Formats: sequence, C-alpha cells, structure tokens
Amino acid sequence: MWTGAILAGGQSRRLGGLNKAGIILHPGGASVLDRQLARLRRVVDRTIIIANDAERFTNAGVPVIPDMVPDAGALGALYTAVHAAGTDWTLVLACDMPFVSERLLAHLVSVGRSADIAIPRTARGLEPLCATYSRRSAVELRRLIDEKQFRLSDVARIPGLNVHEVGRDELEAFGPEEVLFFNLNTPDDHIRAIDIDGEYHYPS
Repeated sequence: MWTGAILAGGQSRRLGGLNKAGIILHPGGASVLDRQLARLRRVVDRTIIIANDAERFTNAGVPVIPDMVPDAGALGALYTAVHAAGTDWTLVLACDMPFVSERLLAHLVSVGRSADIAIPRTARGLEPLCATYSRRSAVELRRLIDEKQFRLSDVARIPGLNVHEVGRDELEAFGPEEVLFFNLNTPDDHIRAIDIDGEYHYPS
C-alpha cells in the first residue's frame, strides 16, 4: 500500500510568505496543490499533507499532519511523512513542484517497490523531495535528524538502505527535467511557471 505525502510546511520567504500550494497559474485553473492531489490520487492509495499550519489546508480533503520534530526543516518534514504514512511505502512530493507529471509519479512508485529509496538524479543533482521511501527508512531519517545532519542529499547515502537512483536517461521518457522538477521559490519563478504552463498545457 502506498501513501502520497505533500510537504507544504515551508515559510516561502522568497515569495513574500505566499502559500505556494495555493498558487494558480492560469485563470480558472487548479491550484498547485489541487494539481498534485489529483495526480497523486491516480497513483497512490491515500494522500496526506505535512504542514504545521493546518488551517491553510482545511479544504484539501486529506489529513494534515504537523512536523513531528520541531526546527528540523525539510528533513523533519520528510521524516514525518514517512513515519506518519503508516504504509509500506511513501511517495513524497514538495508542494512547490507544479509540473511533476502523473506518468513520472507512477514510474517512481513502480521502481520504488523494490527499493528503500527511489530518487531521481537530474542535472542539478538529487531530488529527495520527489522520491519514494520505504517504511524502514524512517528510522534512518530520524537518525540523521538526531545527528543534526540536515542536508537532504545525505538521504541517498544512508548505509544499509537499498537506494535506486532514477537517472537522467530514465527520466527523459517523461519530459524535460527542467520542467518536471521546476520549483516555485521566487517571484521570477512564478512568472516562469505561468509561461511554462501555457507552453506545455499541463493537465491537472
């Protein structure tokens, strides 16, 4: 059984505190969160949101779970997602990635069944916030937190875990990686995302 976990706890300082998950890229369109929820529902058995401000997501229709470890950043949210999922595997997705496709998510689930961590590697490096994690990886994620090793890239180097890197050749089948893994972090990113949305006509 699979859980999809959307990590939505960032403070979005570079976007002036704007709720990234609530951004709508074209008039009458779905928000980034609604896009992600729709795609995840077609790929996993259940979906949760990891966020400390539950009020922002009262209309999402899925459980909202606060960080289990205060002040542990994105790694803490990742650990919370895997620990709280209660299923054998968790597909994790950052809330600021509007163009991750259903086909890519389904592929990650497919390869993730035989690994503790299935993680894409793009030109910019590993993508630990669009990856899959087994239930047993939660213990090791917590160990990293307890040892104050907060770099997300460290998750792919945990000894004793079976890590499958989804390489660039493998990713090519799903579209341009600079689109699939695009992050909404700044006002310029917001403008670029609107252009990408119009160019590629991304479906919900």
